[in-house]
Amino acid sequence: MSIWLLLLIMFVLANLPWVNSRLFLLIPLKNGKNAFIYCLIESQKTSGPKERWMRLRLLRYMCGIWNEYLQQHKDTQYLPVIIPLVFYHGKGRWKHALEFSELF
Repeated sequence: MSIWLLLLIMFVLANLPWVNSRLFLLIPLKNGKNAFIYCLIESQKTSGPKERWMRLRLLRYMCGIWNEYLQQHKDTQYLPVIIPLVFYHGKGRWKHALEFSELF
């Protein structure tokens, strides 16, 4: 899958009416193994006071995905990579943390 097709899929998913979506990717690596990647997509139209904690909300979603993964794959040695994406499409600039460390 090309990166452009992946970005197009993520853009379309982010603009659908549900609050968040998950895109699961199985990426073949050069060493013959596969990388299992989750893209967690959040569509956000507002940038009010509640959205200050968007990074924390994404972390809760990620922990939930990892817990669900561990329940379904009890013998796993690794957690899948999660790429959290927020598509902000509101008016004005996003005025909250872009990095998790900014919450401290």
